[in-house]
Amino acid sequence: MTADLVAGLPHRPPMLLLDSATAESDEAVTAWRTVRAGDPWCAPEGLPAYLVLESWLQACATLLRGEAEVLVGGLRGVRATRAVRVGETVVHRIRVVHRDGAATLFTGTGSVGAETVLTVDQAIIAVTTKD
Repeated sequence: MTADLVAGLPHRPPMLLLDSATAESDEAVTAWRTVRAGDPWCAPEGLPAYLVLESWLQACATLLRGEAEVLVGGLRGVRATRAVRVGETVVHRIRVVHRDGAATLFTGTGSVGAETVLTVDQAIIAVTTKD
């Protein structure tokens, strides 16, 4: 099931920023990304905070399998403390707070070891369904 979650995303390298994802339930996912030297978007300090957020949002999208288009409608309470360095693995833990039609409200974190490097209080993601 892990490979299916990431494979179901519309993203492809180099913008696929997840290595794997495991659904804990229909309402929660844990996803991983290890930053590698030579990744085309990798800055000298590692994966920049804005791409850590993109990786987190891709993890959210794994819970919206089968949807045609995923649109970020809004973010609230985003706190990114640093880049994820080459060789480090960021672990995203995300849960669904509420679903209402085409919109889903997510919350969660991204951590490297015991250090939280990203916190998202609320992310609203809307989807369009396939015809």
